[in-house]
Amino acid sequence: MVGSTDKLAVAIAELCADQFDISPVHPTDSFDLLGLSSLQVEQFLREVRRRLGVDIGAADVAGNPPIAAIAKQLQARRRSRFFKPTSTVVFREAAGQPVHIHLIAGAGATAAGFIPLVNVLPVTAAITAYQARGFESFGIPEWTTAQAARRIASSIGRADNSSLHILVGHSFGGYLAAETTHRLRAKGIPVAGTVLIDSVLRRPDVAVATESSAAGSPRTPPPLAERLRMHALVAIAGPIRFDAKTHQAAMGERWIRAQNRHRLGRLPDRTSVLVTDENSDQVAHWEKLSARTSTITRIPGNHHDALHGRRQVAAIRDAVGAYLPVSLAEVGSTNQELRSR
Repeated sequence: MVGSTDKLAVAIAELCADQFDISPVHPTDSFDLLGLSSLQVEQFLREVRRRLGVDIGAADVAGNPPIAAIAKQLQARRRSRFFKPTSTVVFREAAGQPVHIHLIAGAGATAAGFIPLVNVLPVTAAITAYQARGFESFGIPEWTTAQAARRIASSIGRADNSSLHILVGHSFGGYLAAETTHRLRAKGIPVAGTVLIDSVLRRPDVAVATESSAAGSPRTPPPLAERLRMHALVAIAGPIRFDAKTHQAAMGERWIRAQNRHRLGRLPDRTSVLVTDENSDQVAHWEKLSARTSTITRIPGNHHDALHGRRQVAAIRDAVGAYLPVSLAEVGSTNQELRSR
């Protein structure tokens, strides 16, 4: 029987072969042995985080271990985290900070996807990220947008609310950011603005929205056996842990279904909607929901580039910066200039 660690090692090797057109890649191979540059390794770590839902970083590949050893380390980390709540990830502590930025991941994604954005946000802002409950640790499933938004709003409400809050959501996370903003403002908690990153509105002529592309292309239904298997996985993922790839697929499908059932009302005041070239047809749909103080901005690239491409991340930083106090926005831009030198 193939164990979870072996499955993860094979999945990482297959992803490496696919991304760099190298064949074959074995779990016993290392990145140096494959001839990958440091830039290629960083790109690959990003793809592992995105496509396998695994929190992997530079420290995991330090010393150039073979892929199998990396997989073993990642699985050990997953096991140790399973009974430690990880639906909230603190990048920077909130104590004493004048602004608190909240980042909400999309379906099938973890907080690690926000790392490029965190690196360019003002160092004087607190930053917390949110992901699906049960993604990396034991958690009771959330079946609706309202349930997830209620959890996030409660988490923010329990914190020190002397801060000004800004909510940022990618894809389905944008739905959650909008709904959470409504809940916070109803409680009198100050939200300076909300940023939605390439969130896709469901259209009446489309049965299922996807995270990887615009909702305009209906999917061919998978075979019945595969659908029944996915129904079962969606029902039990969270209380039960699967291998990384299967678990990510089940968690992503659960939130996609929640997105498909949800109908957004009017956007909160002071909302910035960023739409990629891939989903450019969404601009017209967002315009129908926009409040007077909302803005809709086109950004280059596709849905998944939105959190990683240099120009896309800069556009998100600028959208967040529009809601920052002037003094903080200036600090952020100064830090970015220093990094680019």
